[in-house]
Amino acid sequence: MALYRHLKATHPHDKPYQCHDCATHYNNMKELSSHRSNVHRAKLVSCTQCDYKATSKTKLRQHVRQHMQGLLCQKCGKSFLTISELSQHEHFHDDREVFECEQCGAERLLSDSM
Repeated sequence: MALYRHLKATHPHDKPYQCHDCATHYNNMKELSSHRSNVHRAKLVSCTQCDYKATSKTKLRQHVRQHMQGLLCQKCGKSFLTISELSQHEHFHDDREVFECEQCGAERLLSDSM
């Protein structure tokens, strides 16, 4: 017990296991794992139209587009959640080159800065 108190009082920052989300330190991996599962556990958001669950509202929003049929681009058939998104998308059908991100599907004009 005396050694434990000494370490805690004299060397409080000598905890080698650091949480990358909040920068707190722990004495061992078990403590760190417990902290991460209790504090930083991913909260899932659910689709109201099917059983899909996403780890972020952005991913859920991308998924919900599958259920949308009202806001379709007349040139390519891609669906959008808002009129402003559809309007922004329609500009990409002008005679300009468009880059589509392979990871998220975001569209940008090649002249846009990324």
